[in-house]
Amino acid sequence: MFFLGLSIPTLFFWPLPLLHGRKPYVLFSVALMLPLQLPQALSLPPHTVYPNVWFLVQPYVACLLFFRSFSGIVLGFAFMNSLTTILDLFGLDTGACCRGGVIYNNPVLTEGQNLYLHVPGGEAGVRAGAWIGFFSWLLVASPAVGYLFGKIAIANTNPAWGFWTVMILASVLLVLVVVAPEVRPPWRIAHRPEHRSAAKGVEERGELKLVMFGTSPGYWWEEVWAGMALTWKMLHQKGFLILAVYFGLVFGHLMLAMMVRICVLRFGCF
Repeated sequence: MFFLGLSIPTLFFWPLPLLHGRKPYVLFSVALMLPLQLPQALSLPPHTVYPNVWFLVQPYVACLLFFRSFSGIVLGFAFMNSLTTILDLFGLDTGACCRGGVIYNNPVLTEGQNLYLHVPGGEAGVRAGAWIGFFSWLLVASPAVGYLFGKIAIANTNPAWGFWTVMILASVLLVLVVVAPEVRPPWRIAHRPEHRSAAKGVEERGELKLVMFGTSPGYWWEEVWAGMALTWKMLHQKGFLILAVYFGLVFGHLMLAMMVRICVLRFGCF
């Protein structure tokens, strides 16, 4: 249920940070993660004692599954900004620096046109590849590391302490997100009216709808629709489709292996 909720914003709402900036969505995600851990923790022992009658257990199970799936939806807004934040900070010039964002150790000039291709020696490309590899390792290793620390957290306590630990870590992360600067401010450009009779200038904003259809989005859902159209267009590319399916299978098999391992340790199936 958690990963099903995580896939919803990652698949559909990923264009919104390009329209409003990354920091608002990361801050919104981490801030909501804190209170959502409370009902999940209270649905587990020692706060509740599961009786042997199934219909008495159903409310606790329904509460846990509902807030678990909702937590996945909320966390998805931070997850969809993870790799792109690394690219904005340490990768090639993706436009974040030109918008007033933060970028580290990038020799590319931040004013004027994009001069990334003029950097000699390929140092920027090597740096971007190192950070993308580091993120890929975290993406694959995070379920295993999460299960490991979760097992350590509840080994000598109780299952509810898994969620209390997440609340503590999310509190620290929330403070870091508040003090951290925006890495990719939203792109806007205002055109002055050609005639004095015009009430105001035309403001162009967003990226995907402007690129796909040639007009700026008037509402947020128009940018989301443009992102879905771009995703559908990319899926028609055979190489992208093969890599997407392969990556999904690898990640899915990893999660299934972790769950099978938990069942073996918990119930002694083998």
